[in-house]
Amino acid sequence: VYDGRGDPIPLGPEGVAADPESINVLPDITDDPRTADKLVDGTNATRDDSHMWLTPWQAGEMATVQLTLPTTTSLSMVKLWNYAKTPSRGVKQLELYLEGTLLYAGYARCAPPLPRPGDSVVDEDADWTQTLLFSDHPALVDAERLHVYTTVEIAEETLFLDNGRQLSSSSAAVQARPHTSAVGPGRTIPPPLGATIVPAVHSTSAAGGGEL
Repeated sequence: VYDGRGDPIPLGPEGVAADPESINVLPDITDDPRTADKLVDGTNATRDDSHMWLTPWQAGEMATVQLTLPTTTSLSMVKLWNYAKTPSRGVKQLELYLEGTLLYAGYARCAPPLPRPGDSVVDEDADWTQTLLFSDHPALVDAERLHVYTTVEIAEETLFLDNGRQLSSSSAAVQARPHTSAVGPGRTIPPPLGATIVPAVHSTSAAGGGEL
C-alpha cells in the first residue's frame, strides 16, 4: 500500500486481519506458516510459501483481508503478488474497498507457471506484480504502466472507473476454481480519486493466497 507520493505505507502484523485467517482453521491443520501477516512481511515475488497467505474457500463464499493504516494519508496505489507456489490456487477475482466504497473490481494477475527443467527462463526474473493505480501523477503512471493488469482477455470482465465515474463493466460467470479462490460482486462507485484517507479499517475482498 503506497501513499500519495508513491512511498510504501508501513504495515505490521497488527494492521492485518483476514477471514478465514488461514488454513489453520481447518481440522487437523496446525502451525501452517501461510498466515495473513505474511501479506505484509516484505517478501513478495517469491516461490517460498512461508511468505504467502493461504486460506480455505468454498464456492459462493468470500475471503476477506482488512488493513488498518497507521496514519491519515492519501493513497496512490496498491500492489499485489498472487500466490506462486501453485499458481492455479491464487486469487482470480478481487474487490478493493475503502470503508465500504468500492475502489476496484476486476481480475487478479496470475503468478507465472512454475519453470520446468530445461527452461531458458530464469524464474528469479519473473515479474507478476499487479498495481491497482489510483494516481494520475506522470512519474507513477510511467513507472507502473507495465504492472497495471488490463489485458484483452479480461477487458470484458473488469469494472473500469475514472474519478468516480463508471466507464464500463460486464459480469462474468464464476468459473470452477481450486478451493482457495473467491469472488464477490461490487456495489458502489468510489468518490473522486486523490481524496484524503482517514486511518481506519480498509478492507479488501480477496481470496486464495498472495502478498500485498
